Amino acid sequence: HSWNYTQEQVESSLDIPQGSLLEVFESFDRKPLASGSIAQVHKARLKNGQTVAAKVVHPRVAELIDMDFRLMTILASACDWIPGLRWLHVRDSVSQFSHTMAAQAHLNVEAHHLEVLNHNFRNWRHVRFPQPFFASPSLILETYEEGSIVTDILDVYDQEAREQGDGLQKGSDIIPLDLARFIVTTGLSLYLKMLFIDNVMHADLHPGNIMLNIQYPKPGSGKTDPKLGVCLVDAGMVAQLTEEESTTFIGLMTSLGEGDGRAAAEFAMRFSLDNNITQEQREGFIKDMENLFAEKCRGYGSNVDVGDVLTSILGLIREHHVRIDANYATLVINAMCVESLARRVCPSYNVLEAARPLLQAYRRMNFGSDGYTKISTSRQSKRMKRVMPFLLDRQKETRDKAFFKKIELQRSTRKRVARGGDEQKKK
Repeated sequence: HSWNYTQEQVESSLDIPQGSLLEVFESFDRKPLASGSIAQVHKARLKNGQTVAAKVVHPRVAELIDMDFRLMTILASACDWIPGLRWLHVRDSVSQFSHTMAAQAHLNVEAHHLEVLNHNFRNWRHVRFPQPFFASPSLILETYEEGSIVTDILDVYDQEAREQGDGLQKGSDIIPLDLARFIVTTGLSLYLKMLFIDNVMHADLHPGNIMLNIQYPKPGSGKTDPKLGVCLVDAGMVAQLTEEESTTFIGLMTSLGEGDGRAAAEFAMRFSLDNNITQEQREGFIKDMENLFAEKCRGYGSNVDVGDVLTSILGLIREHHVRIDANYATLVINAMCVESLARRVCPSYNVLEAARPLLQAYRRMNFGSDGYTKISTSRQSKRMKRVMPFLLDRQKETRDKAFFKKIELQRSTRKRVARGGDEQKKK
């Protein structure tokens, strides 16, 4: 949208006279840093010298979203009358999604999400979210976070690898190991914390919303390693999970680890309370899930491609008319985003193997011998489930260190072989 609209919204939200923007701000960039479907972000500087980000909602966004969903509701109601589409409950799905989108159009809701996420990660020194200090429905003023989009950084290493000319190397072969380890382990740990502990999930974890801040040491400081940090932006959509939702989805992930197709089918059928399917449909879904797992998901130690398996599970869900509610869809998509990023940074890093201690312990504490029947839990057991991720995180960290030490040795071996080949050519 135009600069005039931005200025008008900022002045109106701050309740200052028209044309007095620069009496509050030392400077305010007219050109936005970024623009999305809901709002655009400008860089500004306050009179006290603090650099801030100003996020301004686009004109008539709430009105347009409301109009779109009114039309979609009419079409969805018509779909619900078509026999072949009734199982989808399209109107209910549209209703779920409309609440999320409508909230996203009010930036004070996003500011609240940021406050919650910052609180949940307050003890993680290397993880940040923008910190809002003023919010209205049409404006957020928040801390300006330094950094680069993670995919932009990875693109640089991919380009460097191509320029080396042998055509065999990828960016993942030359990215510094400390950086690769930070990206994949922090990304997975973020996701697991939000899922296991917080029950609050940033609902848009694609790489474009992940910023890396790499601070190199000053010359003469005696330090060699850069200081790494990550910032997650755009918290307009957040999934507030119930205990049942988090338990069910974690159960699905434990089934992937165990290569248990039947348990995965049982958990998938809990993805909606409205899954009123017949016994014949249940048996068909379970059988196809078991066949899928026999082909693609044999469990820990078999290098399961989590993204491919989840995509295939979604295909079976669609084929067998199994409903999936909005929060479960968010969890699946976020898991696929985290796994895809990890594979690009370090193709041999397997997120399922990395989460193995946590998933196995959770399965033992929450489900019976069949892997999917919930067992009753005492108050003490529930407390233990909250503490468990912290206890097992150290085990995960030890496994991660050993994994990347192995990668380091492999790289060193390749370099020695390459040098030996060059020397042979010279002779």
